Amino acid sequence: MNKVGDYASLSKEEAFKLLVDRIEQAITEENAVTLNVLTKIDNKGN
Repeated sequence: MNKVGDYASLSKEEAFKLLVDRIEQAITEENAVTLNVLTKIDNKGN
C-alpha cells in the first residue's frame, strides 16, 4: 500500500487501522441511509 495523505506518517499497522476505521464508518453510514430509505418506502405503503 502506498502511503499518501493521512497515511504518510503512520506505521503500517496504524495506517491499516485507520483504513479499517474509515471503511467501517462508510459502511455504517450507508446502512443508515439504506434503512432510512426502506423505512420511508414502507411508511408510504401503509
